[in-house]
Amino acid sequence: MTQTVQALPAPASNTARFQQMIVVALDGSGTYPSIAQALHEAADGAMIRVRPGLYREALVIDRPVELIADGPAGSVVVESNSSACLRVYGHPAAIRGFTFRCTAGSNGVECFGVQALGQVLLEDCDITCNSLACVGVHGANADPVVRRCRIHHGAQGGIVLYQAARGVFEDCEFFDNALAAVDLREASGPVVRRCRISGGVTVFDRAHGRFEQCEIIGGALPGIHVDSGGDPLVRECAIHHSKAAGVVVAGNGRGTFEECNIYSNALSGIEVKGNANPAVRRCGIRAGEQNGVMVWQSGRGIFEDCDVFGNALAGIHVKEAGDPVVRRCGIHDSRGCGVTATSRGNGLFEECEIFANTLGGVEVSEGADPILRRCRIHHGRQGGVLVHTQGRGTIEDCDIFADARVGVASWEGGNPLFRRSRIHESKETGVLVFNGGRGVVEECEFWGHGGRNIDVHPGCEVLQRAIVER
Repeated sequence: MTQTVQALPAPASNTARFQQMIVVALDGSGTYPSIAQALHEAADGAMIRVRPGLYREALVIDRPVELIADGPAGSVVVESNSSACLRVYGHPAAIRGFTFRCTAGSNGVECFGVQALGQVLLEDCDITCNSLACVGVHGANADPVVRRCRIHHGAQGGIVLYQAARGVFEDCEFFDNALAAVDLREASGPVVRRCRISGGVTVFDRAHGRFEQCEIIGGALPGIHVDSGGDPLVRECAIHHSKAAGVVVAGNGRGTFEECNIYSNALSGIEVKGNANPAVRRCGIRAGEQNGVMVWQSGRGIFEDCDVFGNALAGIHVKEAGDPVVRRCGIHDSRGCGVTATSRGNGLFEECEIFANTLGGVEVSEGADPILRRCRIHHGRQGGVLVHTQGRGTIEDCDIFADARVGVASWEGGNPLFRRSRIHESKETGVLVFNGGRGVVEECEFWGHGGRNIDVHPGCEVLQRAIVER
């Protein structure tokens, strides 16, 4: 008998056995005709089911309750013309299946459609707002979870997070918002997964956050704009069809971009400027209407194991004291040059494969001075390395071959240094120096060209040391 009693399950708590169930119906058939009244009367842990209808009221949740739309999608609508449709403070709450329509902007009221200052679960909701953003999340205690929601037609954006807010946004759709679809500021740091974001992402004011497996379409804005110390982590995202650049990192911004597909943007695929220093790894950067990557205005950045191809201008363009580090990247099939360094641009390029570009593999001019080490530069449709107009550059341990005209050309004050490189099998000349060009060639090997290995025109100066010609 004692063993039988000990084997019986413990009695359920009063909370589990007697969860308060409330029904809201406009026609009076439920417990209350108003959602706000039900929330005011509900005990902690109550479940409130709301039957279909248009509820013109503003809701405030400050306790743990569950609010469920009891009808098909779009049938339970909460509309407010005076303030946010929903404000959540403090305790965890769950809201499922509602349409929140904030029209307060028509009355000159500034507010969010949904405002989260605490913990809340929002699932399968449709949110619009003609005042500020559709969803505002702010404060260090703000940590919502938002799943499968449609967030659209925000007068000033889709969602905005600030004042160190957090949150998780999964499988949501953002579209037709006037400004950024996702706006992160003031050290906020959400997680955004598997969302379709039309309208762009901004990460400013030391904000961070993590974006995973999202589709990001910039529209009039860049797909992702990082500034003012922003530092997001962006993984396995598609960033495309912006009317601006795909990604802009500026103003001491950072950011890590890994395994992303960045394509078909109206400006550069990635633009880095203003002392920004992102890390870009294993990304495909292609089919941009200008450059694949533009680094300028003292921008830096690390680009590793990327595939940069099929862009309308250069694969990578460095200028105005830009100074990136580019390692193990494929840079090919650009309609301009593979790498272009102009206007005092610098940069370190190591172990890159630069090939099949319409003009040259590498073009250096206007005081630019990049370093290329252990790169393969080949099948340029004009030449391998083209240095002119006071361009410089150091090319070490590189393999330059099979270019349509010349392996290397220097003119109009160009003055490159080639060291321990192999220059071979160009259709015309290995090294051509003309029209005031200069250069230094040390410990290099030449063979297999259609014309001369080294052709220096009168009045030009090339210092040659330890040359091997086969």
